[in-house]
Amino acid sequence: MKFALLCALWLLDMAALAAIGPLGHRLPAAMLLYGLGFALLIGLVRWFPEKLSASRAWTLVFALGISARLLFLSYPPGNDIYRYIWEGHVQNHGFNPYLLPPDRPALDHLAREGLSAIRERVNHPWVTAIYPPASLLLFRVMAWVSPTALFFKTILLLFDIGVMAVLMKMLKARGLPAPRLLFYVANPLVIVFIAGQGHLDVIQTFFLLLACLLLIDQHRGIAGSLCLGLAVMSKYIAMVALPFLGRRKDRWKNLAVLAPLLLYLPFLGAGEGIFSSLGLFSASMHYNDSMVHLLRSVLGQLSLPVLPGLLSLCIAWVYLTVDDPLRGTYLSIAGLLLFLPTLHPWYLVLVAPFLCFFPSTAWIYLQAAMLFTFPVLAVELAGGGFHEVGWLKALVYIPFYGLLIAGL
Repeated sequence: MKFALLCALWLLDMAALAAIGPLGHRLPAAMLLYGLGFALLIGLVRWFPEKLSASRAWTLVFALGISARLLFLSYPPGNDIYRYIWEGHVQNHGFNPYLLPPDRPALDHLAREGLSAIRERVNHPWVTAIYPPASLLLFRVMAWVSPTALFFKTILLLFDIGVMAVLMKMLKARGLPAPRLLFYVANPLVIVFIAGQGHLDVIQTFFLLLACLLLIDQHRGIAGSLCLGLAVMSKYIAMVALPFLGRRKDRWKNLAVLAPLLLYLPFLGAGEGIFSSLGLFSASMHYNDSMVHLLRSVLGQLSLPVLPGLLSLCIAWVYLTVDDPLRGTYLSIAGLLLFLPTLHPWYLVLVAPFLCFFPSTAWIYLQAAMLFTFPVLAVELAGGGFHEVGWLKALVYIPFYGLLIAGL
C-alpha cells in the first residue's frame, strides 16, 4: 500500500512538473516539484515490494519510467534541439555545419517555412557545429525524415528506452534487483532533460552502456569496441572510458574502436574547423563549474594548462586502484564532469546509469541540486540573458563535496 501511494505521488509530481512548462517559467513550483521527485525516488527504491516476482518487478519499473516520459513528450524543448534540427537540415542541402555557422548569409535560402523559426531559436548562431560526427549524421537522417522538435524528441526518447533495456540486462547479469533500475528510470533529471527538453546526451549514454554490456558482461570485443567508438563520436566525454573498457588479450579486436573515426570523412572539408567550436567553448566559456572555478580563482590563467594534467592524474589513479572496469568507467566519467568548465544539468545524464550499480548519496544530491540552476533559466526567460548566480553554486557544490568526502 505504501509503495502504491508513492507511485501515485511520484507520477502526479512528474505530471505537475510537465504541466507547468519550462523550468524557469514558474520558478518556485518547478524547484519544489523537481526536488520532491528525488525524495519520492528514494522512497520508491526503499519501499519497493519485496514479494513481487522478478518479471512483474521489472515490468512495473519499466511502466513507471515510460509513463512519466510520455507525460513530457509535449514539454517545451530546450534550445539545443533547434541546433540539432538546423545542422541536420543544412547537411541535407550539401552544406558542412563545421564550416558554416547558422547565421551565415549563404544559408539564408534554407530558412524557409518552418525552418525560419528553427534557425531563429538556435543558440550561439555565430558558432559552427561542436558535436562529433556520429551525432551530426544522425541529425541529418532525422531532419530528412522530419525536421521538427517533436520527431527529434521522439527519437531521443527511443534511445532513452534503449538505455533502460541495456541497464536491465546488465543488472540481471550482476544479480541486482529491479529497484536499482529506478535510479535511472525514475530519475527526474533524466526525465526532464531527455524526455522533456530533448538533449543528445542520451545517445552517448546508450552507446557507452551498450559497450559496457558487450565488453564486460558478454566479452564481445569487436561489437563492444565499435559501440565504444560510437559513444565517443556521439559526444567526446565518453573518451575517458577507453582505458577501462579495452581488454589486453583482445588487443586486435579493440582496434574496432577506431572504425567510427571514418564518420569524419564527409566533413573533412572543414579542416581544423571541426574542432574550432570545441576549443572555443573549452577555453572561453564556463558555467556551473566546480574544480575549474576553484583552480581559476587560485591560479588565474595558469589553470588552463594545469587542468588536463590534474584530470590525467585522477584518471591514472582510478586506473591503477580500481579493478572493476565498470566502476573504473563510472569514476573516470564522474571525475571528468567535475573538471569541465561547463556543467549543464543534462551532462549528468551520463553518470545516472552508473548509480544503478554504485548508488551514491553525493551524486544523487548533485543531480537533485540542479534545481539551484533554475533561477538562471528564469532570468533568461524574462529576457535578462544567461548569467550564472554565484552564491547559488555554493548550494550545489558545498554539500556535494561534503557528501563525497564523507562517502570515501
